[in-house]
This record gives sequence, C-alpha cells and structure tokens, in this order.
Amino acid sequence: MKTDNRINILPVIEVIILCGHQEFAIRGHRDFGKINIKTIQTTNEGNFRELLQYRASGNLKLKTFLEGPGEQNKYISPTS
Repeated sequence: MKTDNRINILPVIEVIILCGHQEFAIRGHRDFGKINIKTIQTTNEGNFRELLQYRASGNLKLKTFLEGPGEQNKYISPTS
C-alpha cells in the first residue's frame, strides 16, 4: 500500500516541479473536482490539471489513479 501510494504520487510531484521550472502558475480559478481523462475539456482547468490529464492520457496506471475512487488521497486539490 505504501509503495503504491509513493508510485502514484510521483507524477503529481513531477508536474509540480515542471511548473516550477517553467514558472507556470500551478493553480487557476477552475481547478477543483475530479479529473476525467476521457472527456475533452472545453474550458481550461489550469496548468497543473491540464498537464496531469496530458500525462495520464498515455499512462494507464496514472489514469486509473486519478479517475479512481476517493478524493482525499490524490493530492491534486487546491488545499494540498
């Protein structure tokens, strides 16, 4: 369980680091709720969430993690 959680959070941390290196704002004003990889978004959800969606489109494990049950254990909320 601990190992899975550590593996699942790595892409989230990598996106945060990328945003920092590129001096991108991590949070926007529409960046809350579940991430749905399958649907095409018509609104911009912010750099952080858009980058996670992009990475998850080619990574089945990340996609399953982000779309899976629960909201508290994903570390993608504005309060995290």
